[in-house]
Amino acid sequence: MKKSISISFFLVFALSKLIFAQQEAIILNDTSSSFDVYKHLYLYKEEDKKTHTISEVSKANFPFELNKGATVPNLGFTENNFWFRFSVKNNWTPKKLILEIPYPFFNQLEVNVVKQGKITFRETVGDHFPFSKRKIKNKNFIFELDFAPNEEVQIFAHILCNGEATSFPVRLLKSIELSEYYYQEQLLLGFYYGVLLFALFLSFFLGASLKESINFWYFLYILSIGIFQLALDGLAFQYLWPNNVWLANHIIPLAGSAGIFFLLQFTQRLLLTKKLAPQIYTTLNIVAAIVFVFFIASMFNNPFYSWSLKGLNLLGLIANLLVLAASIIVFRRNYKPARYFLIAFSLLIFGILLALLKNFGILPRVFVTEYGIQMGSAIEIIFLSFALSERVKVLKDEKTEVQNLLLEQYKENNRIQAEINIELERKVEERTFEISEQNKIISEKNKDITDSINYAKRIQEALLPREDVKRLTPENFFVLYKPRDIVSGDFYWFEEQNGMLIFCVADCTGHGVPGALMSMIGATNLRQILDEAISFNAADILSRLDKRIIESLKQQSELNPTKDGMDTAICLIDTNKNTAVFAGALRPMVLIRENEIISYSSSSYSIGGYNPDIKKEFTNHEIELKKGDTIYMFSDGYADQFGGPKNKKLMIKKFKNSLSEISNFPMAKQKEYLHQLFEDWRGNNEQVDDVLVMGIKI
Repeated sequence: MKKSISISFFLVFALSKLIFAQQEAIILNDTSSSFDVYKHLYLYKEEDKKTHTISEVSKANFPFELNKGATVPNLGFTENNFWFRFSVKNNWTPKKLILEIPYPFFNQLEVNVVKQGKITFRETVGDHFPFSKRKIKNKNFIFELDFAPNEEVQIFAHILCNGEATSFPVRLLKSIELSEYYYQEQLLLGFYYGVLLFALFLSFFLGASLKESINFWYFLYILSIGIFQLALDGLAFQYLWPNNVWLANHIIPLAGSAGIFFLLQFTQRLLLTKKLAPQIYTTLNIVAAIVFVFFIASMFNNPFYSWSLKGLNLLGLIANLLVLAASIIVFRRNYKPARYFLIAFSLLIFGILLALLKNFGILPRVFVTEYGIQMGSAIEIIFLSFALSERVKVLKDEKTEVQNLLLEQYKENNRIQAEINIELERKVEERTFEISEQNKIISEKNKDITDSINYAKRIQEALLPREDVKRLTPENFFVLYKPRDIVSGDFYWFEEQNGMLIFCVADCTGHGVPGALMSMIGATNLRQILDEAISFNAADILSRLDKRIIESLKQQSELNPTKDGMDTAICLIDTNKNTAVFAGALRPMVLIRENEIISYSSSSYSIGGYNPDIKKEFTNHEIELKKGDTIYMFSDGYADQFGGPKNKKLMIKKFKNSLSEISNFPMAKQKEYLHQLFEDWRGNNEQVDDVLVMGIKI
């Protein structure tokens, strides 16, 4: 029994040695200068996201397949996970080698070293982990391995994919070879990023000096491309956001879509496609909108992330082809900056095409396909900078041409202007004499008119009552009368008959001469009514005045439907009974008693004016008076005056409050106060209406 077990064990061991011998391990010796890994590389694809452990894949019969073509395995866009395996045998002295996987986009990479069925080394890295967790701080994935003499080991690598373009470049290097490689790479990247910085500063200073949006779009395009390339090279994760795992996973489609979008905006403006290539202008805008959608999609996880990666690869090529087509169209219209676009995008498209064929697994990952975009975009940026400079030159030439044309036009205008001035001087002399004569006539006419109005003012003042009522003195009575023009459309009345004091304030339609005519008609009719009256009733006086105005202006029919008339307030004070009767036609009365404001409203219609549908009725307000009461009647000119800090109307509320504040002042001082308040409120504004305020102290 023991013998059969030993034979079975020997057969299994011999079979496993035979299987792994077919693997042809990489032989290490002191004379080795390079190690070709790809001829010895095996791979296995995990279908449907199924994950195997190192214990499973390290078994001798696990179905690995030999790498085809002995080149870098190019897996294209994939969401499947992969295992890779190769063997290394050291036939000489102890060695320390560098295992480098120069592909910085793996979400998760697990490296295992297995010796005689035991795991002697394991490390998990990737952009799903903060950069600070890496043992060797490098943009690529680097592992330092020790090999003892006559030691043979198997190296297993497990990668997790998320829909991005994937390959598995791997190198075994001595430290000096790694340094030489990075020296060459740094020279290439240094040149490339130097070009980017030059273009970035050029666009910034051009934008700052010319103040044009086109330089702003170019600046954003260069910035986006710079971030995109830094992410592709793994430098962005290493130096810019080493602890931001989400950004490390999403920055490539984000920066790539932003770069395409800003490129299209820059192209539209520099090539003037809306004007010079309208047939392609709309298409470029549609592509820009789709790119923006992919920009948003790339912020989310699969399936949106995978869709955005694949879509942006195709859109990048389409966008550049459209830009190339726009360049050809604009170039054929003799727009000089377009020639640089032709060169730039022809070379860039070639580089992008190589990269796309590499990403989709059609071309191998070699130097030209790995750095095709960098080389193409470096040349593109150089020539786009030339295009910007050419555009500045074109603008300068156009400006010079316009300035020359303006100078010629200026000279011609001066010549014409000189001739015109001579002719004008002659005509001005003729017209000056004519105007001088006309001014004399106008001055004489104006003097005659002013004299006539001043005479009318004297007539108007003659019709107004004089302050000769014995009971009315400056201690108990004032009238503030401020016409807007020489003559006024407001008039007042006061007199004493049979122990009765009669007061009236009227605001006629219009102001100036028309208003003055109305005021004289009103004052004349009021005088006649008071002279003819046997008994006095405020409402009755208003009714009689209304009829007389209608008769005087012939407003009895539709043949003369004029609205001319007057707003009137009448107050009768019986000094024996110490009572007052008030009636108003659209003018109120205010009584101030112990600083309390008491308002008496008027009827809702005016004196005069034709309106057959209204039967006017005026209402008496009977008032018991007390000593110290102050009565105020006024036109609307005071409260309607514009002025104050906000240039608004003074308003009736402020006017009434002012009356309450001064009601205890002597009447002469009240008049002076109201006059000064009005002037201060008006300021530099013109007076808008006639002003009339009457005050009576009981």
